[in-house]
Amino acid sequence: AMAGALGLGSVGLKNMVSRFVDVARETTRARVALRNISGDAQGFTNNMDFLIKASGKWGQELNGMTAEFAKFSAAASSAGIPIQEQHTIFESFTRSITAFGMSSEDAHLSYLALSQMMSKGKISSEELRRQLGERMPVAMEAMARAVGVTIQELDGLLKAGKLISKDVMLPFVKEMEKMLPEVNVDNIETSVNRLKNTFTQLVQDLKIGEYFKKITDWANRMLSNIQTSFLRVFSTIASALVGGNPNLIIPNSFK
Repeated sequence: AMAGALGLGSVGLKNMVSRFVDVARETTRARVALRNISGDAQGFTNNMDFLIKASGKWGQELNGMTAEFAKFSAAASSAGIPIQEQHTIFESFTRSITAFGMSSEDAHLSYLALSQMMSKGKISSEELRRQLGERMPVAMEAMARAVGVTIQELDGLLKAGKLISKDVMLPFVKEMEKMLPEVNVDNIETSVNRLKNTFTQLVQDLKIGEYFKKITDWANRMLSNIQTSFLRVFSTIASALVGGNPNLIIPNSFK
């Protein structure tokens, strides 16, 4: 009815429903990953509350942030970083992503570099200079300031593998904050992301994911029943043919 009122017609309704389902699946994947690394229900709730607030504050897309934080947190927890410090690092890093007005793809690659630096346990030139430095030009300078060395000395430390991620990550993001004192959170990129978040919340409120799961489960049961029925029919026909049953009547559709 809403699609018709908007003049969208059947094609518009089909596309709208398809988008509802896509967002529901994206949300489920992201939150399942977060739930699995959060330890318990309370940990998941705390992490989800943090991400909702941070995505709204910095104008980043919630599902993407949720999936990226799950990967980052898994690596950071293995390194022994407390969850509150993880929140501080991740939000500060998100602030820098907003400061540079990154697209969704660039934001993803920046988060990926952060997670890789954490999972490897050491900062390498590959992630810091190439992956992150291309999108955050202040990254190298911020890391040098964080460890109290020059850029040239930083190169030597990177090559020697002497920068331990869990020790330098918090000072690193704090230095980036100092170098980027003003962040514009009211622009077209943040507006688009906030619109996506509103749509995601609508999908959650309408329980699209729950309904789609029920439909999928129902379809699976129906197909299983159909498969079982066909197997029984063919088994009966095959047995009769092998046994030479002259009274067997085979429907034309099975000949």
